[in-house]
Amino acid sequence: MIAIALKCDHRGPVFFKQVRIGYLGRPFNIYKFCTLWGSIRPEGTPLPPTKFCNFIRRWGLDELPQLFNIVRGDMSLVGPRPHTPADNHDFARHFALYNARHQVPPGITGLAQINGWRGPIQSSFDLKSRLDCDLLYINQQSLTSDILILICTITRPWYWVNGPKRTSPETLSSCRTE
Repeated sequence: MIAIALKCDHRGPVFFKQVRIGYLGRPFNIYKFCTLWGSIRPEGTPLPPTKFCNFIRRWGLDELPQLFNIVRGDMSLVGPRPHTPADNHDFARHFALYNARHQVPPGITGLAQINGWRGPIQSSFDLKSRLDCDLLYINQQSLTSDILILICTITRPWYWVNGPKRTSPETLSSCRTE
């Protein structure tokens, strides 16, 4: 349904594919719904995303094609979000423990995401906070923690009325709804 709606919403492609670094540092193609299709106005400025595309991104529905990555064995439901090779290289230069993230398969969601760390990394503080969450997840990983993270992923957007509430990852039970 989303693919059909996207095709009706804009002239761009429905799916987006990009190389990311996964489990044990192996590259793989990640799939998403294409919500930023890069159409350019005649004067050379990009068109903003449509309201429908913004809705899909806000609710994380653009990530649904990654279920195909799970079926292929490239990803898991829960784990650190995978980054591009260039970002991976850059981040590893700045944080010695960064590559420890590759000890587990990357996920569609993770401890960082339920604590509000979503979207582009805009500062070293953003990256450090996500890395702290990822390392905590890896050290405390269990079926119970995965279930908790999945429940928080599904329920937390209802509480993000004015944007994500970024919190620190004291424990896996830090899925707060403040």
